Amino acid sequence: MPREADIRDGQSAAPQGGLGLSVAEIRAFLAQGALLSPGFESGEAAEEAVAVASVATDSRAVRPQSLFVALRGPRHDGNDFAREALGRGAVAAIVASDRARALRAETLLAGTEGILLPVADAYAALGAVARGLRLKRNLRVLAVTGSVGKTTVKEMARAILEFSRPGHVLATAGNFNNRVGLPLSLLSWKTGQTVAALELGASDFGEIAELSAIALPDAALVTKVAAAHLDNFGDLAGVARAKGEIFKGLGETGVALVNLSDPYLAPWAQKFSGPTLTFGKAGSGAEVLTLSRNELASGEGQEIELSAPAFRGQKVRARLWARGEAGAECALAAAAGAIALGAGPEEIRFGLESFRPLAGRGESFLTSRGLWVVDESYNACPASMEALVGTAARFPGRALFLLGDMLELGEAEAGEHLALGRRLAAAGAAFVVLVGERAALIGEGALAGGMEPARVYRASSPAAAAQKILSVARAGDAAWVKGSRAAGLEKAVAHLRLEG
Repeated sequence: MPREADIRDGQSAAPQGGLGLSVAEIRAFLAQGALLSPGFESGEAAEEAVAVASVATDSRAVRPQSLFVALRGPRHDGNDFAREALGRGAVAAIVASDRARALRAETLLAGTEGILLPVADAYAALGAVARGLRLKRNLRVLAVTGSVGKTTVKEMARAILEFSRPGHVLATAGNFNNRVGLPLSLLSWKTGQTVAALELGASDFGEIAELSAIALPDAALVTKVAAAHLDNFGDLAGVARAKGEIFKGLGETGVALVNLSDPYLAPWAQKFSGPTLTFGKAGSGAEVLTLSRNELASGEGQEIELSAPAFRGQKVRARLWARGEAGAECALAAAAGAIALGAGPEEIRFGLESFRPLAGRGESFLTSRGLWVVDESYNACPASMEALVGTAARFPGRALFLLGDMLELGEAEAGEHLALGRRLAAAGAAFVVLVGERAALIGEGALAGGMEPARVYRASSPAAAAQKILSVARAGDAAWVKGSRAAGLEKAVAHLRLEG
């Protein structure tokens, strides 16, 4: 998940397109949230006539008719760039109350036009504008969170919904899933979009509740509870409590989608007072079920069969490019979410079959040397690492692993790395290459599990790790690459792609 205040280094502006809002409506959204500080009123009639076509948090991304939102972060204060934003064509700027009068004097002195909207909390103001747009456009919203798989589920759901509403689906861009990214995703709305698949992320309590209050989902789901962000959540029960905040944004008719195969999530089926739709593996008693799944002999995906009351006796059989049990679980959750928004069996089948794993999240490629590379480099936690090892065991050819640190595990950190190493040894890994201080413990676990020292190697960098994999690989082998974001293993993947 991107850092929420890296406002000049990535999360900068909504994609181009007219929002169809006026400055008067923006002011009203802020007033409804009691966010506006007094002063600088331009008059309702004047502000009604000023159109806002886009929203930016980076002055360099401002275009004519933009609204600039001045966010304060650890490296930059957006208020320092408000005058520049107005000079570039922004028609209004949401600025800090304690800077508003000085900024007004600066803009008058510079002869720059633009309306200032002073607030105490610009982050909350950005969320209020996004929430206002979501309500004005009456979007049907599916919100997704979870410890693992949320981006894949969101993208699978987007693919399904595109078949039922071609060209009418808005979705979170990449991993824009925090208190900056989620509002900017909503504010990327384009004319004709009627449904949204949104991803909500968090690393502490209260963050999902805040995002759900912005998205106001019509259907919400938690993919799975796993050991992630334990520094703040404490334990798995804490993770479940934090992720369950997503249901707080549901209205009276909003549907809570509950994974009955997860013991930490299943209780929500009884806790939630509104409509529910359950999903899970065969035998779970859920309404939307995975009846079967079969890995393809080629290793290039699997076939799954789903059932649901909404299918009226039909079964959905789909070929997935996403591998392993984790891929099937994501497809099941996406199907349940799409059903809640009205998708039918054919749309689910075609949508799932059209989905391709994303870079860093299961994308694979074959090098010129005949080495398969499976890129899971975006992030890692113990559950996703275990799923990777299980999937690799069923893939043709020898399994080579290029692994990095798993972060934010709190007191469980050492034990989880050691356990992963023992799991690799038990699974018969052909070779393990490790990057990072914590990842060294994976090697210790592998050796304790009986793996030969010659088959465990600690590399000094992602590039050196990739080179080691290439030195031991044979045609037909598969290299499985995974680690937490900070490990930088996308560099290893790039090296394998270029040199392999």
